[in-house]
Amino acid sequence: MKFLNLLTDELRRARIFYGLLMISVLLVQAFNIGNMIIRNRQTVREGHPVALYLTDFFDSSGLYPMVIGGAAFALILYAVFIWLREWYFQGNYMYRLLILPGNRAPIAFAKVATILLLMSGLLLLQLGIFYVTHWILQMVFQDNYLGLGVLLQIAQQFTISYILFPLHPLTALFNYGFGICFLLVLMNH
Repeated sequence: MKFLNLLTDELRRARIFYGLLMISVLLVQAFNIGNMIIRNRQTVREGHPVALYLTDFFDSSGLYPMVIGGAAFALILYAVFIWLREWYFQGNYMYRLLILPGNRAPIAFAKVATILLLMSGLLLLQLGIFYVTHWILQMVFQDNYLGLGVLLQIAQQFTISYILFPLHPLTALFNYGFGICFLLVLMNH
């Protein structure tokens, strides 16, 4: 029960940061996709034969890796911030829990679970963006668009997204295991 109370407290504290992060990722990617649709639509109108793939709208854009990297970096900074907040801005409930004798594991696990939940939400948002973009491209470029309809296949076509959504379970364990170990070491400082 203590873990759930700590987790809900951390999620409540993260709501403004997380809302701003989600909105910024959504707006930047929507702007980028809209810009690329307009440019490719003009090319098609001029009569140039173009075969479009979903990877053209994400991998060929330099903005997509920066947005994904920026969101990941923001989550890492937030993980560091939530731990430093407890130790250096003393006088709140968590600090009192941390200085009491006993097990600090529920506090650390609540913070790690918070970051993992925030990351999961960003991954779901990214999958949603892929799917909506795929749907829009099918409507706008009916004859020129070649794409898959299965969401995970769409996500695994991209070089950056393959890191986020790996095909093999061992690759997923390696990719996410490093991040979880980093968080656990940070939280047990």
